[in-house]
Amino acid sequence: MFKLLNIRIKLFYFIIILYLYVYNPVFSFIGIGSVKLLLVFFIIYSLFNKKTLHYLFYFKGEFFFTILLVTYSLLTSLRSNELTFKQGYLFFIWFVESIYIPILLIVIFINEFKKYSWEKLILIIGTIASLLSLILILNPELNEYVKYTLIAYSGEENDFYDLIRGFGLAEGLRGSYGMVQGMILGLCLNKVRENWYYLIIILLLIISIAFNARTGLIAFPVSILILLFSFKFNIRFIIYFIIILSMIYNIDFSSIDFITDYQETFDWLSKGFEDITAIFQGGSSNVGDVLFVDEVFLPSNTFEFIFGTGNFSAGIGRVDNGYYYLLWFGGWMIMMIVFSFLIYMFSRLYLIQKDHYHTFLFFILLLIFSIKSNYLFNPSGISRLLCFYYVYTILNHKLKFKYDV
Repeated sequence: MFKLLNIRIKLFYFIIILYLYVYNPVFSFIGIGSVKLLLVFFIIYSLFNKKTLHYLFYFKGEFFFTILLVTYSLLTSLRSNELTFKQGYLFFIWFVESIYIPILLIVIFINEFKKYSWEKLILIIGTIASLLSLILILNPELNEYVKYTLIAYSGEENDFYDLIRGFGLAEGLRGSYGMVQGMILGLCLNKVRENWYYLIIILLLIISIAFNARTGLIAFPVSILILLFSFKFNIRFIIYFIIILSMIYNIDFSSIDFITDYQETFDWLSKGFEDITAIFQGGSSNVGDVLFVDEVFLPSNTFEFIFGTGNFSAGIGRVDNGYYYLLWFGGWMIMMIVFSFLIYMFSRLYLIQKDHYHTFLFFILLLIFSIKSNYLFNPSGISRLLCFYYVYTILNHKLKFKYDV
């Protein structure tokens, strides 16, 4: 009995640590992100555990590409107007957070990984995050305390969108958080073929996305298309999908008090769908004009076209579109390195798997989300979730984890 209790307690601690790792809330009383705090303990632990270095050798290619990006960025930064080495630092931190820490998580919690698949663990923390968002949506006063007192929130108090978005315990509530939830939504859509109760988790995930970063909802059609092209549909899935669509179509949303209380949020969501429709139809939209017109990279000469400008935009600020961001900074050279790195990582996963759904889901969503901001080898919840799956899959292939439950 005591042994079982000890196992459950350790699993409980692991779930908390995994949540802090993926969502990285920045608590005000600490002043740094949860990932950085975990890193301090992990570095100390790794000094006394030789397995960490041994497992790192499985990721020599990733280390090579990271050093290449860091070196190129440092050299490019010498031409920057502000002489900032920020991008090189971000590439290095990406490796630490996205490759090094997952290795340590597996080393420390190897028994939990042998008992539970990565997918179950991610679905657990995704559900917890969704429930926290729902609790804060239903309790505005509590949400105000969490947003402005408990965590270091990135929103601006005078920003209109701050009043209708930002419900959760995570970094990037108005950005990467919703996209992480979207990636987990894709996992659920695949699992719903096995059991109907995943529909409840899907609903919670949709709410957590809708009230924070609507871009994450793109995961829904992307997941459906991947399932369709991989012939993963079955009768149960089709029935569930028809039921969901019928319920959405027949519900009178205007009569629901909850929606009335958050009318501005749903208006913002509706505007987002209109913008996306306009983009696909070739029309004009606020989002499309910013991401695909205002931020277009137009080099002044051949040198800048190939090697970039060393800056992050034409002005003082930085562009949002992740691809133009990298083009402004490092030109097509850095884009070639980045996409070679992506192809290398994708190929490693593809070659060792029989089922490629998760690989296609995560990498396609990464490419889509990077239109909205720079998430390509940039530390964020998106990269931490993707690389947790990446590192886990490769080490599982090497070590052959055995699942007991």
